[in-house]
Amino acid sequence: MRRQTANVHTAQDWTQGFFASLLSREAFDQVDPSRGRLRSFLLAAARHFVSNERDRERAQIRGGQNVIQSLNFEQAERILSNDLAREPSAESLFERQWALAVLSRTMDRLRGEHDAPDKRQFFDSVAGHLSGAETESSLQEVAALLHMSPESVRVGLHRLRKRYRRILREEIAQTTLSPDQFDDEIRQLFNALSLT
Repeated sequence: MRRQTANVHTAQDWTQGFFASLLSREAFDQVDPSRGRLRSFLLAAARHFVSNERDRERAQIRGGQNVIQSLNFEQAERILSNDLAREPSAESLFERQWALAVLSRTMDRLRGEHDAPDKRQFFDSVAGHLSGAETESSLQEVAALLHMSPESVRVGLHRLRKRYRRILREEIAQTTLSPDQFDDEIRQLFNALSLT
């Protein structure tokens, strides 16, 4: 919505109105997963909503017949103001936010599996290395901190990465109906992240 208007308050009104419209007409009950992604549905619905709002604004001065509940947009505005300047389109920003949300849920699940005190310290020490960014010196630092051998840290990190990949696949599988869609979603996720 912020990409569609320079006016922050208009974007906020549109966002509230969009979700109110979807919920009031029970649009999610009509979504058919076999016809495409939920993200695609939301993007198309948002485009139509904005178009309809612009038509409505041109046709009449806004009336007071609808009571709009206020949402707090300050935090979202701080985040979006930076993202909007970097992203080439609202769609790419939306795709990137989806990818980051999937990765966040994956990391939350993995962190939850390592909630026991003996596992938590190891997890907290190596979580920053899940992307493959570790060096031999950083592994030795972690090993010294945890009173482990570097090889034990390396093996534990390998197992943690393997579990992370498995959880990520589970998270993505929840949004697909077929293996073909799954592979496409994986590609979409990495494409969206490569734009960052």
